Amino acid sequence: MSREPLYDALREFARTIQNPFEIGDVLYRLNDTVSDVLRAAGAGIMLGTEGNLQFVTASDARVSQAERLQDELDDGPCHEAFHEGQRVVMGDLSADDRWPGFCTQVTALGLHAMAALPMKAFGEVIGALNVYRDTPGEWSEEDLDAGELLSDIASGYILNAQRLQASQRLAEQLQMALDSRVIIEQAKGILAAKLGTDPDSAFSLLRRHARGANRKLHDVAQDVVKNGLEIPPD
Repeated sequence: MSREPLYDALREFARTIQNPFEIGDVLYRLNDTVSDVLRAAGAGIMLGTEGNLQFVTASDARVSQAERLQDELDDGPCHEAFHEGQRVVMGDLSADDRWPGFCTQVTALGLHAMAALPMKAFGEVIGALNVYRDTPGEWSEEDLDAGELLSDIASGYILNAQRLQASQRLAEQLQMALDSRVIIEQAKGILAAKLGTDPDSAFSLLRRHARGANRKLHDVAQDVVKNGLEIPPD
């Protein structure tokens, strides 16, 4: 394997992870990049969700069929790579007896060699990258190491993006809670002034009205503040 394509790929990924790319874009980029660097016919990716693998992306129609087949069988090289966290290398699919049904159908597609590489980041296996070749032949350690390197970079980006999204969702939820508290405090003050009562009693009225109307407390408070909703005393 020439090192120049790998260096080019690493530079491209370095630029990619500095920008807020969609995860799907990163995965398609990984498929194309690995195919180019390893001189492969194509590549596909399956990601784990709650312990199960699901087909996500493929570089072309043939690879898509091979990936969907593993999805349907719920078995195959990618499943072993994912669950064991180890690469599964098949230099000649027609001579491999571990997954005969899968191998027969994939060779019928014109794909004769495969490497399933676990996608790892921060000690976690999140999926498997599956690389295919048109002709049988052994995979070099150099090629497999390059494939895993690119896979790990993409995996790290995915996990970081997921954590960022989770953090953003938490921040949004906290902000909503703060906004809700402000509007409820305003509604309590308005009711207390109108009814000549204390804020705690006004809050109890708000809650009882919300429960009785089967509405969110925030929405009732907003009606009081913005629309002048009248809530009679007990």
